[in-house]
Amino acid sequence: MYRITVSIVLLTVGCTPPPPAPTELEELSSYIFTHARDGLNEEGSKSDDTDQLAEGLENLKDWLDIDLAATLEGYSVDNLSTEMIQDFDQSGRGADFLLGAAVATDSQFCTERYVEALVTDDQSVIYADNYNVFERTYDSDPSCFPSRECMEVQGQSYGEATWAGLIDVISLSNVQFRWVETQYGWMMVQRSWLDQPAEVSWEGVNVYGQYFLGVVLPNGDSSIRMQATWIDTEYGVLPVSEDFAKQQIVKSMQDTGQQLEVWMEEN
Repeated sequence: MYRITVSIVLLTVGCTPPPPAPTELEELSSYIFTHARDGLNEEGSKSDDTDQLAEGLENLKDWLDIDLAATLEGYSVDNLSTEMIQDFDQSGRGADFLLGAAVATDSQFCTERYVEALVTDDQSVIYADNYNVFERTYDSDPSCFPSRECMEVQGQSYGEATWAGLIDVISLSNVQFRWVETQYGWMMVQRSWLDQPAEVSWEGVNVYGQYFLGVVLPNGDSSIRMQATWIDTEYGVLPVSEDFAKQQIVKSMQDTGQQLEVWMEEN
C-alpha cells in the first residue's frame, strides 16, 4: 500500500535522500518480487517448487537480523529491470524511470495478526487519512488466508486520493498475497502493481507504473514487515527532485506501517 504525499511548500526545500541499499537487499527485493508466485499452479494451489523462493525469504530474514535498525530508516533500491516487470508494465516505459525505496517495520504483533490486518481488516478504515475512496475486491473469500486454511488470495485495489489538497489521483492495482513455509516459520509475501497508469487531474503529472513488495516475517512472538516500492512518476512543472521523491516513498511506507500498528493496537 503506497500513496505519494506531495507538499507543495516542501518541494523546493532540499532534503537528504535515503542511502543506497546494500546489494543484498536490492537483489533480494527484486528477486522476491519477480518470483512471488513460484510454486503456485494456475489454480493457485501449492506445488513442491517453492525452495528457491523460500531460500530468498530466509536470506532476507538473515539480512534483516543484522541490519534491521538501518532498514527501519529506509534505503533507496534500484534493482528492478525491464525484463523483471515486462509482464506487469502497462505503460511500455520499462524500468528506466523507476525510483525505488525499501523500509522495514518492527511490529509487536504476531505474523498471523499482522496478515489478518493487511488482508481481511477494513483497509478503507485503516487508511482513511490516505484515501477519499479505497475498495479492495478479491477473486475468492479471503477469510481463510490469515489462518493458512488457504495459501493464496488475489484481487484488485481501487483508490481515489488527493495530493496536497490539489491533485486528484485515481488508481487500480492488482494485488496478490501468499504464504511460504521457511526454516524460520511461515512468511507472507504481498505483491501489487498498477493495472494501468493512474488517472491524475494535474496536467503534466503522470503515474505510469508502480510496483510493490511486502514481506511479513516472524520475529520470535512478534513480526517484521519489509516493504519495497518502485514507482515511475512524472511531476511536470512541479519542482520535485529525485531525492525528494525517494524520501517521500520512504515516508509513505513508514506512515502506513505506523497506521497499521495503531489500528491493531486499537482493535
